[in-house]
Amino acid sequence: MLEYGFIFMHRSITKWEWYKNKETHLLFTHFLYTVNYKPENWQGIIINRGQRICSYQSLSDETGLSIKEIRTAIKHLNRSGEVAYRTTSKYGMVTVNNYNKYQTMAHEAAVEGQSRGNNVIKRNNTNNIKKENFSFDNSSKQSVLDRIDKLSAIKKL
Repeated sequence: MLEYGFIFMHRSITKWEWYKNKETHLLFTHFLYTVNYKPENWQGIIINRGQRICSYQSLSDETGLSIKEIRTAIKHLNRSGEVAYRTTSKYGMVTVNNYNKYQTMAHEAAVEGQSRGNNVIKRNNTNNIKKENFSFDNSSKQSVLDRIDKLSAIKKL
């Protein structure tokens, strides 16, 4: 499962027909978090961007929903066109329909942020502080840098 990165979630999701249905909402956002963001090979099959291989049991383990709740949520998402769920004798494949529409902004923003060359602070595996590319306005950037300097001084004590 993916452990790094981010997704975009537009505020208009609060107007979505399944927003107040906890199980369906959870499963859909889980799909957004876990589908491929680029094509990958799996056992000789290409799993495209916006798709993933899973089973009812694996989804239940990952989300804490029962298998019955998973089936019902998938039925809701299939019926309203958010996802397609296809099964074979060996696996199930989820496709988030319009994934590129939902997540194109995320990819474009990441590329734009990298090309600007602005700095943000990030910790690496050894808890040392380093600067990486990201987008901040100057006052926000200075505020973050000031806080990092204070934290670094405290850490040295």
